[in-house]
Amino acid sequence: MTRLPCGSDNCYIPWCGKFMQRLTVDQTMTIPVWKVTRTLPGRRLFEALASHGVILSRLEQFRRKLDDPPPESTLPDELTLQIGTPEDFTLSGRMARPELTNQDRIVAAVMADRIIGIQPITLDRPFYVKPLERTLEFDGAYFWGLYVVPEWRRRGVATTLLARALVHVAEESEVSEVAALVGADNVPSKRVLQRVGFERERLRSYYRLRRIQWRYQQEIDSATPARAR
Repeated sequence: MTRLPCGSDNCYIPWCGKFMQRLTVDQTMTIPVWKVTRTLPGRRLFEALASHGVILSRLEQFRRKLDDPPPESTLPDELTLQIGTPEDFTLSGRMARPELTNQDRIVAAVMADRIIGIQPITLDRPFYVKPLERTLEFDGAYFWGLYVVPEWRRRGVATTLLARALVHVAEESEVSEVAALVGADNVPSKRVLQRVGFERERLRSYYRLRRIQWRYQQEIDSATPARAR
């Protein structure tokens, strides 16, 4: 396999935007990069790099005003929605969210006693964004940590969690908009956000090589379809 220099459509430099658009496997087949990076081996690789002082983060910031209600979305009949504080739910494994405080709320999809998916909601407090190694303050609410167990994906659960979270914020608070940050390679989550009315606002990049840090923000076109960047 021939490795081409940065700037080509098949760039292999991980922090280059061209690389984040697609990952070339061979001369005849390409796969979306999120199918590689959003896996357990991919997460372990980034964790290993971070443990050695190397961080490569690219997050897209989304925003949605609460002027209009979200589109209607329903759960499969086996599931119900619950809203509560972090103390109301026992979250473990991939759903563990140590960043939660008593100020936050959780919208959860539940089957019997099992939690199938969650959408945490943060209001009225700064939030430490670990991939950016920075505490950010958002105008309005902040949605983060959306997760649905693999066997229940592609069944409208994530869309319904987001839609119900939007309704909750609109009814129970005085904020007028909601923000969200998603990995630039996380195409499925970006599509779900756009499905309920979120618009892409900016790209936040953060790179660290031990003590050397570089941060960059770039405005992006909200009308551009979600894809890996």
